[in-house]
Amino acid sequence: MRMHRHRLFLYQPKEYVMRNVFKQIGVITLVAIIGFSFAACGDGGGGGGGGGNPTWPAEFGGATQYGTDWGSRHSSPPCYINFYTSTGGSGTAAYMQFSGDTYGSRLVSVNGQTLKVKNISYGDKVFTLCTSWNIEGNSLTLSGGDTLFSTIMNKPLNKN
Repeated sequence: MRMHRHRLFLYQPKEYVMRNVFKQIGVITLVAIIGFSFAACGDGGGGGGGGGNPTWPAEFGGATQYGTDWGSRHSSPPCYINFYTSTGGSGTAAYMQFSGDTYGSRLVSVNGQTLKVKNISYGDKVFTLCTSWNIEGNSLTLSGGDTLFSTIMNKPLNKN
């Protein structure tokens, strides 16, 4: 009798087995879709086109390690911005430092003339550097940015 009970547990109706197979296929499919989604998204850097890290507009001249200064570090109070590029563990990234800022900011998106940055002092908070910019002759003027950038906003900054 004991042997007979054991056989009952091994026998499963066909419908029950098929239902479990479909559940397992569904779970495997769901896991594969989630996995491919993560692989396709990357690190979330975005912006600037091309799927990599965004870069400064070519007119800013920030394609080197030392970058390009606009404005004066020696005026009173200092009124300047420096656009530069740095290569590290996450590839090449665009950064800037401006008057009154200790640690700098990383460019996270470029949408037309709207430039958004993450200021290192504020963690993951995203700030708008500007919504428009203009270069006339040797002067850059940024406008429409967050108050964090008030020292450089709406002021012509000469290229050095």
